Amino acid sequence: MDEKAISVGSAAASNGSPASAQNDEELKRFQVELEFIQCLTNPFYLNHLAQHGHFEQKEFVNYLKYLLYWKDPQYAIFIKYPACLFMLDLLQEEAFRRELISPLCAKFVEEQLLLQWQYYAFRRRMAAAQPPAAAADASGQAVSEGNGTSTAPNLSSGGKDPSSAAPALQNGV
Repeated sequence: MDEKAISVGSAAASNGSPASAQNDEELKRFQVELEFIQCLTNPFYLNHLAQHGHFEQKEFVNYLKYLLYWKDPQYAIFIKYPACLFMLDLLQEEAFRRELISPLCAKFVEEQLLLQWQYYAFRRRMAAAQPPAAAADASGQAVSEGNGTSTAPNLSSGGKDPSSAAPALQNGV
C-alpha cells in the first residue's frame, strides 16, 4: 500500500460503498501493522511477548516473517523508529527469540539501542558542526584539510566506543 492508497482509503470512508469499506479495512490493517512493527523497538515489549510464549507459536513467527515487507522503501518511509526493522531482522533468529525471555537480555538490548542512538546523534552533530570544506577519509571520520588530523573525539580514552557493541547484537545477543 502506498501513500495514494492511504489517502484514497481515508477519502472514500465517507461514501459507504463496498469499495470504501475494503479501503477502510486496508487502511486499518496498515495502521495496525505499522503500530505493531514500531513496538518491536521496545525490548521490554519483546520480553513480554517471549514470556507469554508468543515466539513459540508458529503462526506468530510466520507473522514476523510476513512483516519483513516493511523493509521495502515504499513502506519504510512511514516508520518513525527505524530500529524496529533491525529488531525485526533479529526476531527472525530462533536463538534471539529464546534469549528474550530473560529480562537481563531485554535490558542489554535496550542499552545497546541507546548506545547506538547516542553514537548516531553524536556523529550527526559532529558532521553538522564541520565547515563545508572538510573532507572524509577512508574510515569515514572527518579530516580537516590543513593538517590531516581527525576531528572526531577519541571515545576510547574516557569510555567505550559505542560502535564496538554493535557486533554483539548482530550475533544474536
